[in-house]
This record gives sequence, C-alpha cells and structure tokens, in this order.
Amino acid sequence: MDIFDGDLPVDFLKGVDFLKAFSLLDKPVAIKNAKGDPVYMNELAKKYESSSNNGIFLSFNEEESKALELVNNKSRISIEKIIKIESGSGEARKFFFHVESIILYDHFGMYYGTLFIFHDMTTYVKKVLESADDDNSFKVYDDLTGFLVKSRFMEITEKEIDRAKRHNIPISLVFFAIENLSFFKQSYGEEKMLQLIKYVGAFFRQKFRKLDHMFYFDFNEFCALLPHLPAYMAEYKFEKMKREISETIKSQGFVSPVLVYGIAQFDLKRHGIKWNSLIDEAKDELHKNKSLYYAGS
Repeated sequence: MDIFDGDLPVDFLKGVDFLKAFSLLDKPVAIKNAKGDPVYMNELAKKYESSSNNGIFLSFNEEESKALELVNNKSRISIEKIIKIESGSGEARKFFFHVESIILYDHFGMYYGTLFIFHDMTTYVKKVLESADDDNSFKVYDDLTGFLVKSRFMEITEKEIDRAKRHNIPISLVFFAIENLSFFKQSYGEEKMLQLIKYVGAFFRQKFRKLDHMFYFDFNEFCALLPHLPAYMAEYKFEKMKREISETIKSQGFVSPVLVYGIAQFDLKRHGIKWNSLIDEAKDELHKNKSLYYAGS
C-alpha cells in the first residue's frame, strides 16, 4: 500500500474515514498496522517524512542529546522524537515532537495497529533551553509543595482539555484553598506556617494519581486538574481529604486549617467554544464556598 497516495480503506474500523478525519488537522498524523508497517500519513506527516533525513517514526537509536535530556528531566511534557530537515543551503533544522500513540482495533475487536499524533513542541523546547541559565523562569515545580508552578497552568490545562475533547473523556478542574493560614502564622510563626504548606503539598501528592496535575498558585491557593474524573467523583475525593487533613493536623495540637474547594467539570456545550470559562466556573464555586465558610464561622 502506498502511504503517500493515502489509499486507506474507509471501512477498516467501523467505517472511519481517516483521510477525511485527519486531512485538515494541523498536526502530523500517521498509522502503522499490526506488522509495524506505515499505512497512512496525513499531508503534514508526509511532508516531514519526505523532507527529513531520519524519518518521522520513532527508532531505537533516537538521538538523546544533553539538551533533550535536560528538557525531559525538567518538564512533564516529554519529547520522544527529533526530526531533522536540511534546507537548500545544507543547514539542518531540528523539530522537537511529543508523540501521542493510540491503539487501534478493528470491528472484530482485534488489534489493528497504532495511531501516532505528533505534537510540535519546538517553540517550547527552545524557550526551555534559552532559559536554562535562569532558574526562576525555567522552574517547573514549586520548591515548597512539589506542585507545578502557576506559569505552567494554562499550557498544560489547554493540552488536557484538547485531549478530553478528542477522546470524549471527563475532566474536572478543582480550585482549592487552605483557610486559616494567616491565623496559623500569627499563632505559631512563619516557619511553622511554611512547614504546614509543605505538609499540605506532601499530603495531596500522596492522594492523587500520576496523571493528575497539581498547581501551587499563591500563599494558600492551589489547583488540581483531574483527567478521567467526573465532578461527582472529584467532590467525593475532596470531601474525604477535607476530613483527613483536618483530623491529621488537629492531632498534632495545632489549630486545624480548613480545606475549601470549587469544582467544575468540562462540558462541550458550555466550555467547548471558550474553555477558559471552565476556570471561571471553578473559581466562582470556590469563592462561593469561601463565603459560606466565613459566614458560618
């Protein structure tokens, strides 16, 4: 089968027409069958395949430069493929890709092959490398909590929302705060307060999955991005943690800070056009619950 003719049967997977589905996608897309042979590439994938000197697919001898190792060590976004393209003058350009792979099955439920989506991270990699000498701008994780820093929030959230839309999976966003921290600081001092924030970070890291993204925003405010988790399950999880963290800190003889949170689940009808409204919805819910907390205290 000639992949450059795009001659892929439209009914090999329940009538899915991959030519139509991926022809306008602004990312390289390719498919390999069960034998590992390439059977489909969209136009962007064909362009990179024909222009590069090392092909588009991953190989066992993939280049692992110190620069690439630095990027992968410092970020949750891994780079699996470097594609080199030589210009007419002989100068080589490098493009850095995060490769997402999806297993495909035919209508009998048998393994058909693998779909590869190539996400171009070249601009991001260049920023990381250019900022490598500046620890603050290069920082990915907060030193105190171990959570992702606030500056990574929009980039990672956008990617996870796109993935949730593509695969029709639930995803919840939770903004949460530890109230009483100012009182805690006045009562026990700043050092104790910092120890408490560090403990909160360690506590939450133990309670969440590897696929979850935790962010430290400012002082007592945090955020959790939870793929594959609907809002009702996120609420159950946070209610349980609210009780646990209160009891744990109280047992140490301290005034117990209170966990207050707001949850919003991505909905294509409400947030599909402007996904940022999901952020506003979760923040509004947090502020409403904060008001209820202070009204009752």
